[in-house]
Amino acid sequence: MFFDPKFIEQLTAAARLCGSAPEFICDFSTALAQQSPAQLARINPLNFADAAGLDRERTLDLFVSAARAGLFSFEWGLVCPLCGKIGSHSDSINEVTEDFHCAFCARDVDTVLDDTVEVTFSLDTSCWAGFNRHADFATNFRYSVSSSFLPLDAWLDYHQRHTVADALLGIGETITLRYTPQPGELLRLYSLDLHSSVTLVTCDAADGDAPQSFNFFLKNNGFGEQNRQIEPRSLEIQITNTSEERVWVQLLRLVVPEIMSISASSEPHFGARLTGQRLLTNQVFREQYGLQRLIPDLRLRVKTVCLLFTDLKGSTAMYDRSGDLEAYHLVQKHFEILRAVVRQHEGAIVKTMGDAIMAAFPDPENGVRAAIDMLAGIQQLSRDINPESLGLKVGLHAGSVLTVNSGGLDFFGQTVNIAARVQGLAEAGEICLTDAVRHAPRCEDILRERGFTLTTEVSRLKGVEQERQIVRCTPQ
Repeated sequence: MFFDPKFIEQLTAAARLCGSAPEFICDFSTALAQQSPAQLARINPLNFADAAGLDRERTLDLFVSAARAGLFSFEWGLVCPLCGKIGSHSDSINEVTEDFHCAFCARDVDTVLDDTVEVTFSLDTSCWAGFNRHADFATNFRYSVSSSFLPLDAWLDYHQRHTVADALLGIGETITLRYTPQPGELLRLYSLDLHSSVTLVTCDAADGDAPQSFNFFLKNNGFGEQNRQIEPRSLEIQITNTSEERVWVQLLRLVVPEIMSISASSEPHFGARLTGQRLLTNQVFREQYGLQRLIPDLRLRVKTVCLLFTDLKGSTAMYDRSGDLEAYHLVQKHFEILRAVVRQHEGAIVKTMGDAIMAAFPDPENGVRAAIDMLAGIQQLSRDINPESLGLKVGLHAGSVLTVNSGGLDFFGQTVNIAARVQGLAEAGEICLTDAVRHAPRCEDILRERGFTLTTEVSRLKGVEQERQIVRCTPQ
C-alpha cells in the first residue's frame, strides 16, 4: 500500500507530539503499508509492534497521537472472555456500557476494563480502499472475533462444521433459512453484526408432519427475543432485515461437549492485546485525550491496577529559603523527572496535587521499577541544587478501582485510599507498599536486587477499617 505525502506529513506531525524519532516514523509507516485490509480495519497495536520489531510503548504512543490527529479511529470492543466474540463496540469510552450481551454464548457479561474491554485502531478509510467484512463466511467470522483470541481457528472450524444455514441480508431484504432439526437438538440463530441471537430448543417429538414456520425481524437492537421452542420436523425461518446495515445471519448447531472441549483446551484465551486498562495507563492518551468531554456518570470497573502516590519532602522549607520563583522552578523540575520515569515504565500520571502525583501502571512490576527510578532521580536533583535538600516519599498499592469522571479520567475506590495512606507512612527516600505489590511477580526480587532492605510492619491506615501489613523499603 502507498500512502500519499499528506498522510505522511500528518503522521509526522502526530509523531512529534508524542516524541517519536524520525527513524521510528519511517519504520512505523513501512510496517503499516504492509498490513492486509483486514488488519487495517482492526489493528491490534501490540501485535503490530511485535511483528514489525518495534517498541510496543512507542508504537502505542504513535497510534494514540495519530488517532488524535484523525488518521485512525479508536474502537472500544467489549469481548466475551469465553468465546472471544466482540459483543459490542464503540468509538468512545463514553459509549462503553457496564455490561453487554454475547450473542454466541447467549449470556450477559460484566464490563471490566482489563478483562473484557479491548481497544484497537482502524485506519481512516479516506487513506485506503476500505474492507469488506462480508466478503465470505470466514472473513465475517474473523472480523467478529478478537484477533488476540488464541482459539480463534478452532472456533472458526466449529462454526464451519456446525452452521446448517446462513445468509447475507441487505437492508430491507427478506430471506428464508431451512433445516430439519433432530429431537433434543439445540440451535442458535444469531447475527454477530448486531450482537443478537435466539436459542431454538428442539423438543423430543413432533406434533404432525407439516413444516413449522417462524418469522423474525432484525432491528438495530437485534432479534428482540432470546428463546423459542421448536419441534423435530421441517423448519422454515423467515428473516427480514429492518436494521440500518447489511447483516450476516447464521443457524448453528450447539454441540455442548465440543464447545466445552474447545474452551477447556485453550487457556489462557487471549494473547497480546491492548486492554482498556492498559490504554488508561498510557501517558500520551491521558495527555491528548484527558480534556475530552466525558459523560458525568462514567463508571467502569478495573479489576487490577497499580497506583503510586508521591510526596516531595522539603519543598515548603525551600519556598521559605529560596523564594517562590526559584522554588516553583525546582518543583516543576521534579515533576519533569517523575513524568519521564512514569512514561518510561508504561504508566501515566492521573493527576498532580500540589507537589505530589498520583500515577497508574498496568502492573505492580512497572510501578516498583518506576518508584525506584523516581527516588534516584530526585536524589540526583537534590545533589544538583545543593544546599537545598529534597526527598521523595513513595507509596504503592494494587487492586480494583472504578474509572470515573471527576473533571477528567480518574480512579475511585478503596484501592486509591489505601495507596494514598501507604505513601503517608514513607519517610524521605523510602518506598512503602502493600502485600498486593510485594507478592506480585518479580517485585520483591527487583527491590532486593536494587539494594533495598524490606521491613514488614502492621499499620492501621486512616479511613481503612482493617489493619494492613505494610512493607517499608529502605535503600542500603
